[in-house]
Amino acid sequence: MADPSQTTPAEEMTAAEVVAFLDRVVQSYKGQYAPLDRALGMYVQARTLGWKPLYLMRDKRKIQEAEAILGIAFREHFPETGPCPDKSMSWRLAKKVSSFWRAVRGDYPNIRSSELEDLTETR
Repeated sequence: MADPSQTTPAEEMTAAEVVAFLDRVVQSYKGQYAPLDRALGMYVQARTLGWKPLYLMRDKRKIQEAEAILGIAFREHFPETGPCPDKSMSWRLAKKVSSFWRAVRGDYPNIRSSELEDLTETR
């Protein structure tokens, strides 16, 4: 039987299921700590921001490495945008351009950024 965390979209998982999934990932992981750390961080970022902001903030190779460690595909497991995608400066800028994928490739200057902003600030 397949691991439900690999087939169930993240927004349908309970908090307990997410924790159990991440615990299994950590327990079964073998290798250097940094890739595991990145993968866990990307998982949390994707839950909050969605996979599209994540793709703007992270390198394609590192995303693929994280997907291999987690055993999921971010684009299948998470929605395009999560509950607060606008925390990502990159996402807010990318919404203004004609092609998201060109923004991911870096065709538009100054869009790819890992900067997050506090949404409680007044603008």
